[in-house]
Amino acid sequence: MVAKKSWMISIALAAAVCFTGNASAERFGMNLLPTPKSVKVTGGELPLTAQTRIVVKDAKLKPIAEIFSRELLGITTLKFEVVDGGEAK
Repeated sequence: MVAKKSWMISIALAAAVCFTGNASAERFGMNLLPTPKSVKVTGGELPLTAQTRIVVKDAKLKPIAEIFSRELLGITTLKFEVVDGGEAK
């Protein structure tokens, strides 16, 4: 069950990362918040591992990223470190 949830989260995150372009998220049946200005649906995947990090470029967003990390922990059983954009590799 955990593997299936991890796979679903991987797909959802990969899709969110790949969204750029001129199509709306609603057009593709995606309920995304915040609503992106545009999306481009592409193939691919974003595997989630113990080394996956959440990078924030604006320090004001770090508390929200911490909440997101805790939410993902409940779904994937992986704790994703939240780092400032300056710390990103």
